[in-house]
Amino acid sequence: MEQLEFSGEHFQEEKDWLVLFEEKPGLLIDYLDKNYRDCLFEELPALVKEIKSVTEDRNFYYPHLSEVLVHLNLLNTSFFRHNLIEEVVFFAYLTQTKKKRRKYALLDRDTLKELISLLEYEHTLIKEGFYKIRALCKDYHISLADGVLPALYAQLERCEQLTFRQIFLESNILFDKIILREPVKGS
Repeated sequence: MEQLEFSGEHFQEEKDWLVLFEEKPGLLIDYLDKNYRDCLFEELPALVKEIKSVTEDRNFYYPHLSEVLVHLNLLNTSFFRHNLIEEVVFFAYLTQTKKKRRKYALLDRDTLKELISLLEYEHTLIKEGFYKIRALCKDYHISLADGVLPALYAQLERCEQLTFRQIFLESNILFDKIILREPVKGS
């Protein structure tokens, strides 16, 4: 699993996540929604719209933005679909009480592991999309004095960082803890 470098603030966040997870998974999910998912639900579509506008008006000056737009549209769609699966299936399951989980047995351990594998695979695809965008934008570095690209690149980089941070926290805390925590069916 990819290890990213984060500031002391991020390490404190991970520690807080572990405490939240032990107390109540619903609090953890609320935190994820408030600090990452809600922000990305607003920012990604707005960024798609803005880049589309720039490509329509100034594609001659920024031909690479057409390809960035294709990847960003795919990311936006993938992100929406991925979060829908998390909300409807995975998070709904986590926020149920243990008693209800056993009573209704919505997901057994094997199904839960398969779902987490699917979500992890989607994380990989989403990260690859951002890597392609970063490469097209030359790591968000601008060599000319430009009035358009700095703002777009800053927004792209912010969305990338939020997404990578969300993925890191889900993969390294939420998913790992769920797999370790869930009892084997029949035991």
